[in-house]
Amino acid sequence: MRLGIVIPEELMQDTCSYIEKEFPEEQVVPFPYHFISEIPEVLQGHQSRADSFLFLGETARFYASREIQPTIPWESIPRSASSLLRLFVQACRSGYALRIATDMHEPEVFQRAFREAGLTPQETRLSFIPPLPYTDHFITADAEALEKRVLSGESAFCITIFYQVYHLLRKRHIPVYMLLPSYEDIHQTVSRLIMTCRLKASRDSRMTVLAVHTDIGETEDTLSGDYDQALEQLNVTRYVYEFARRIQAACIDSPPRDYLLFSTYLQVEQELEHFQTLSLLQAVQRHTACTLSVGVGYGETASAACAHAKRAMYEASRQGGGRACLCGINGHAVKALPAGDAIVSDSALDMRLSEISRRTGISLRILSMLCAVCRERGNSRFTAAELADASDVSQRTINRILLKLMDGGYCQEVGKSFIHQNGRPSRILDLRLLS
Repeated sequence: MRLGIVIPEELMQDTCSYIEKEFPEEQVVPFPYHFISEIPEVLQGHQSRADSFLFLGETARFYASREIQPTIPWESIPRSASSLLRLFVQACRSGYALRIATDMHEPEVFQRAFREAGLTPQETRLSFIPPLPYTDHFITADAEALEKRVLSGESAFCITIFYQVYHLLRKRHIPVYMLLPSYEDIHQTVSRLIMTCRLKASRDSRMTVLAVHTDIGETEDTLSGDYDQALEQLNVTRYVYEFARRIQAACIDSPPRDYLLFSTYLQVEQELEHFQTLSLLQAVQRHTACTLSVGVGYGETASAACAHAKRAMYEASRQGGGRACLCGINGHAVKALPAGDAIVSDSALDMRLSEISRRTGISLRILSMLCAVCRERGNSRFTAAELADASDVSQRTINRILLKLMDGGYCQEVGKSFIHQNGRPSRILDLRLLS
């Protein structure tokens, strides 16, 4: 697993060395930053480089999520009472009373640490500075607020969660401690993140089967004989195999009118748009004299998935055909997917994408994926980094694709976007694939 480490540069070497030692099978991908405001710029367009992101704390993860939509698992290392207890010991050894000013707004963690240390409320005083907006002046304002508490005598020392605030207060000779996660905190969080990714990979690769039956009995009156029926069945077969290719499925004919498609949960879920649509139904209904009864089933084994798919197919056929049903992993509940008439198969769009592919040299798969992103987001304007994240393609590849589209007149720059005030602006591009 590629584990993206999103922490301050000062802590990167020590943290990565520990993770590499404790988890030698995992690949560590560092994403260092100096200021918390740099995190969106550091991560934008690079989620495809990792299978998950690990943040130093919830504040860093929250700041990143304001600008970037996660497409992989994100996890933050929690701040624990054991880390605070370590700082309490250091402060007491230096002769400081436990009158604390802090920018960590998690009072329950402090209270838990006080209880574990056997401290009473009369022996401690906790002062939280007000939450500050994340602007370019955030670090200075945060440090000044903490410094004010100490100079006024309200607090004896500071505890901060920001590395730059720590250094600034040290330069001003203000007693300050940096709250860092313990190795145990890091170990537990990485273990949890690895488990999350493995469960997701297991779920995404779970065997999924589509059982397809041609409802030719519904249309026999419209066919002139066995010859016409055979031709019509060949036409259906063509659409079934085209659909199988899209979901990278192995297709097995079960004569005279049935098919079994074996694929993975992830491939089927993406094609069916989270089990909301099935374009195969509409394509066959529109271009042939037949309809289909389709059952979707998944399970831990191919045998279980196949049995579930057939059960769902029989239910779709019992309801009159021309529809799809889904049978879950337990094999008990069967539910109908949205009706075929709710699914639009746009042959004009297919022809347009084929023409764009011929003129630009970009594969139909990539063009279809970009169209799907536009439809899913309800928008055709993106930065290159946003497209890279949304399509799970590297930003370098997306940039090459966009250049080809711009040369062909299918993409145009319409503005600039500033992720960070001091960073370089990103171009906002309008994709003109749908019209």
